[in-house]
Amino acid sequence: MRLKDLISLLEMKGFKGDIEVEIKDIAYDSRKVKEGSLFIAMRGYITDGHEYIKDALRKGAAAIVSEEYEPSEANNREITAFITVSDSRRALALLSDRFYGHPSGTLRLIGITGTNGKTTTSYLIRSILDSAQKKVGLLGTINYIIKNGLILPASHTTPEALELQGYLAEMMAGGAEYAVLEVSSHSLTLQRVVGCEFEVVLFTNLSQEHLDFHKTMEDYFRAKKGLFNLLRPGGVAVINIDDPAGKSLAGEL
Repeated sequence: MRLKDLISLLEMKGFKGDIEVEIKDIAYDSRKVKEGSLFIAMRGYITDGHEYIKDALRKGAAAIVSEEYEPSEANNREITAFITVSDSRRALALLSDRFYGHPSGTLRLIGITGTNGKTTTSYLIRSILDSAQKKVGLLGTINYIIKNGLILPASHTTPEALELQGYLAEMMAGGAEYAVLEVSSHSLTLQRVVGCEFEVVLFTNLSQEHLDFHKTMEDYFRAKKGLFNLLRPGGVAVINIDDPAGKSLAGEL
């Protein structure tokens, strides 16, 4: 896929290089960069991907997406393209979705969020769809059910955007009609599901948890609410209004 077709959705702050270059794959871990890769430098909680841009270049990255543009570094090295954005995480999600052909435009995505009950709900829904003889994949806390009996151990409740879109593309290629996703508040805050279109979204409940990450219950609630912004036109929201946060959410939508 050509770089210009990948980056058309990005709000770029700067660009340098050949927009026609062919991109063979995407990586956000410099250890996985190969000749022709698009490397996306993201800031993490332990390491900063911007520190590994030089490693990515040495391994043959065809393009770099980052939040910092260093003309001296770009000019002194043989790089093909250097793209600057304000948010690398959002860029990763949008680029991954485009690279894998926007699988959620074909699959019928069902997303579940809430503090408790996501896993149980996801397996209930999968069982119902399976009983209706529908082909369905699942991504959640216990494992990732992809296609033709392929089951992978879960690394996160909701995978990083690149892996998420890759799994959805595999499901689609395997003939799946539906994909059931547990969508964590972390993944919503870190924008892993940006670019996804959900046909159904569910809210189970909200209780005090993950405040080491979200700091306040208001922030935690706001993160959960973000899933409903990804509901496609005509989609369905299912909300537990016995829960006070659910009742508030239903009133705000």
